[in-house]
Amino acid sequence: MYLGTCPLGYKRENKKMVIDETTKDLVIRIFNMYLEGKSYQTIANILNLEKYLH
Repeated sequence: MYLGTCPLGYKRENKKMVIDETTKDLVIRIFNMYLEGKSYQTIANILNLEKYLH
């Protein structure tokens, strides 16, 4: 059982945390940008420019 708000990329189903297919690709993209050396601020700026809202 998972208590609290689920992180981006996950959702709650039957009191368990499972992968959210609707945001999975975004999370993978964020991790890849970080692994490429982009800073948290740069990643946030890119998402803001693309008008991504969560």
